[in-house]
Amino acid sequence: MKRSNAMSSTAACSSSQPVLSGDVIIVDDIPEPPSSKRKLNFGNEPDGACDDTSDIMAKSTSEAELGMDFIEKAFQEATIKVLMGATEGLNTDTLRDPQCCARLEDVSARLPSLVPGVVKAKELLLQLISISQQLQLAHAEFESCSAQKRKELDEAQRELAIHEATSENQKKEEILVHEKCEANKELIASLTTQLNEAIAVSKILQEEKAQFAHRPSEREANGKKWNEAIVEASAGVEQAASNLQVKVTSCEQNVDDLLKSLKTWSAISN
Repeated sequence: MKRSNAMSSTAACSSSQPVLSGDVIIVDDIPEPPSSKRKLNFGNEPDGACDDTSDIMAKSTSEAELGMDFIEKAFQEATIKVLMGATEGLNTDTLRDPQCCARLEDVSARLPSLVPGVVKAKELLLQLISISQQLQLAHAEFESCSAQKRKELDEAQRELAIHEATSENQKKEEILVHEKCEANKELIASLTTQLNEAIAVSKILQEEKAQFAHRPSEREANGKKWNEAIVEASAGVEQAASNLQVKVTSCEQNVDDLLKSLKTWSAISN
């Protein structure tokens, strides 16, 4: 490739910077390899000149090898500069970027495979590309897993909110049932007190009734009157006591039913 073409393709770079073009690395200012300006003697020189032919050919071969060394060294230097630019600021964070991976792949594709000094660099670059692809895959798997876990977390939080709301309602119902039980206990205590008072009054009246039965006959008329009053009062008291007993029994039944309901609800909630 002519030097003028190389210069035109690297107009944006300095004259000493390597650039990529096609499938090869173009390097400006490659030093010209040393070459022999001697001409080989094919029999046109005077006698005795052919004795130097083997020496000249050996020297030409050495100079050709030296020229290849210059070219290989130039490729190595160009490759180093290209790799330094391509890997500048490279780390595990930037390496997982698909664009970064694409740049490395582009550089690798343009590195020559037949230059011995560049082969090792290309192998290392391919390893970096492999790691980049692994990082991209791992990051994609992480994002997918994180999205699934976030979805599961959101669902769990919704279920927890529903559970907490349900538990709060159950606590309110439990408090209400306890309040009703306490109110019924107070009512039972009050009715029981009234019943005991009625029984005490009835006992006193019965004792008084017995006393009237042993009084003299002249007071039988009054006794009969009072006896009838006592009977009537006793009947009223007994009726009141009976009514009270019915109420107490009904309240006790209600309390039993409420307590059973509370135990059943507690068993279900647990």
